[in-house]
Amino acid sequence: LIFIWIYTLIVSIPPIIGWGTFSQNSLHVSCGVKWDGSGEDPMIHMAYVFFIYMFGFVIPVAIIFTCYLKIIKTIKLKARLGAISSNNWRSPVGKCRMEKD
Repeated sequence: LIFIWIYTLIVSIPPIIGWGTFSQNSLHVSCGVKWDGSGEDPMIHMAYVFFIYMFGFVIPVAIIFTCYLKIIKTIKLKARLGAISSNNWRSPVGKCRMEKD
């Protein structure tokens, strides 16, 4: 949990210290990364866009994708192990018979 907070601060601090900017969207209802970079050095702006794209999108999606793959692999393994163990397990219910009084 602490890692997530630190990671979020690393991604959101650059505009506060002057690298990249936030601006209002076209509807003026929220703010976000200023993608056009007008009035800035193009190389510095492209570096910031690359940074925000990698650390704000690519890396989180890669982590989520990896976690889902591991979950799917674990479920498949557990299902396979469950199928193998259920073939070897005999229910005692089948051996019981109901008798009339």
